[in-house]
Amino acid sequence: MKISLSTTGATVRKVGPVSGTGSFLLLSHTYEAGDEIVIEFDPTELNQSYWVQLDAALAPSLVYFTKSPWRYRVPTDFLRVTAPDKESIYPEQAFAGQEHLLRVWPAVHQEQVEVRNLARNTYDQADDTGAYPHAFANIETRHDPTFAARNAIDGYTLNDHHGAFPYQSWGINQDPQAAFSLSFGRPVDLTQLTVVLRADFPHDSYWTQGTVTFSDGTKVLLNFNKSAAPQSFSVQKKGITGLTFDHLIKADDDSPFPALIEFEAWGTDSDEA
Repeated sequence: MKISLSTTGATVRKVGPVSGTGSFLLLSHTYEAGDEIVIEFDPTELNQSYWVQLDAALAPSLVYFTKSPWRYRVPTDFLRVTAPDKESIYPEQAFAGQEHLLRVWPAVHQEQVEVRNLARNTYDQADDTGAYPHAFANIETRHDPTFAARNAIDGYTLNDHHGAFPYQSWGINQDPQAAFSLSFGRPVDLTQLTVVLRADFPHDSYWTQGTVTFSDGTKVLLNFNKSAAPQSFSVQKKGITGLTFDHLIKADDDSPFPALIEFEAWGTDSDEA
């Protein structure tokens, strides 16, 4: 695999393997609008999981890639360092400064077979780019990044406020027809769903109920409490490639603002993958 930056004016200080099994890129560059991080895979390297860390301020994510090249647009429109007048969904240090270390390396067998949150992807983007998990929705409040679907799988679960980092969420623009979807990119086996509702009460409302429809057509009804705590539900689903969370029933209260902080799907890669 090869990792590079599509830009003008960047100085590549060093590029090479990580212990002979991955790639890294060491840059001297101030990110600017239009910059894209590009990861290229050989055909034999696709349909596998890799650890990805594109900035030291962001945690690594285990990402399943099906397409090459994969392009990650550096979100300069919504970074505190490049767009201080806008609310950011990233830490203040993310993509800041001139010195950057980008890393990609394969997951070892044990990491792929152990039970983990298969929904987490800090580097998810609005479009389906062949990197999974991937979240998307039919409704996002004002098309504002602080209320985008990808926020519900970024790994941040603080929920006692709303808005910019670290309180980004999926907001539904007060639309009862809103639906959140999650694609895994390959078959997975699920044992638990965990939902973290936004709990900025009394500003927020909450859902008393929601329905998850799996890629095999089966459904499960989730009943929620008014709580800031994660709410977990046991499931036994095999060979699932995606799911949709919808039919959201709002509590009968004064607030029009229920929202989702994090949706977790715990399990393992399927033997069918």
